[in-house]
Amino acid sequence: MPFTLANTWEQRKLKNFGESYSGLSGKTKDDFGIGNSKFITYKNIFDNEMISESQMEKVLINSSEKQNKVNIGDAFFTISSETPNEVGMSSVLNFKHENLYLNSFSFGFRTNINIDNYFLANSFRSEYFRNNIVKLAQGISRYNISKNKVLNLSIKIPDFCEQTKVGLIFKSINKSIAANEFKHLFDVIYINYKNLRLFLKITFFVKR
Repeated sequence: MPFTLANTWEQRKLKNFGESYSGLSGKTKDDFGIGNSKFITYKNIFDNEMISESQMEKVLINSSEKQNKVNIGDAFFTISSETPNEVGMSSVLNFKHENLYLNSFSFGFRTNINIDNYFLANSFRSEYFRNNIVKLAQGISRYNISKNKVLNLSIKIPDFCEQTKVGLIFKSINKSIAANEFKHLFDVIYINYKNLRLFLKITFFVKR
């Protein structure tokens, strides 16, 4: 069955379709590497567009603690880095996991709309969004970003049906071509919707 596409993508600020939350707080080094809970590390976010289950680590969480659990579909942003170009790296959780938490040097973002995880992950890693993130970096020896300023950034969002089509394409492409080629392709498509229609038409015989 051929794909059909909508004509517009809506530009929306993050704060208008989700909210942020903080990572672990009040922990000491003795709490890590033990316990029945796990947490998403800074490196896991930095290295992966989609969180890797094999890179998660153990953390001890007591029943009396009030910590924010992460959910499937949540996105995560690193808060600081040694260079401005590496600040605000993002990743999205695409699987369910009980008692899962976030490291202290990142913040979480939970949407309040239905959005495809692969579409969201690649929107946040696109050159368009990354360029805007880098502009927020502040510091000298180490660079940081403001969570509130990140929430004021925007991405373009089509309807959910179209998101899944786009997300499926990028999921497939990501498995078959080099990462730098994949990112370039997404950036071209993301910035110019007509390129998406042309790409889908050539690849999947999209209706005009």
